[in-house]
Amino acid sequence: MAVETINNITEWLMPLAFDIDSVKEEPRNARKHDSANLTAIERSLITYGQRKPIIVNAETGIIEAGNGLWKTAKTLGWMQIAAVEVKDDPQSATVFAI
Repeated sequence: MAVETINNITEWLMPLAFDIDSVKEEPRNARKHDSANLTAIERSLITYGQRKPIIVNAETGIIEAGNGLWKTAKTLGWMQIAAVEVKDDPQSATVFAI
């Protein structure tokens, strides 16, 4: 079954949409995305849109999971990204991100 996307985000994730510039990439992200990985994410976003939210710390606005997806969506010119906000302390945020 094809899923219609609105602004490149699947319809059921739209209530979680944030301005893409309101969240920040984790500068110490443990997962490094090479060009092949970013290309694969790009192809997926172009073909399917965003089907799962990224995870963002509500206190800091820093992405805990989904940095590659966010970076690729930003490169594609997206204005919004679907995100779930969590209230992790710094240690929990680091452990979850790994």
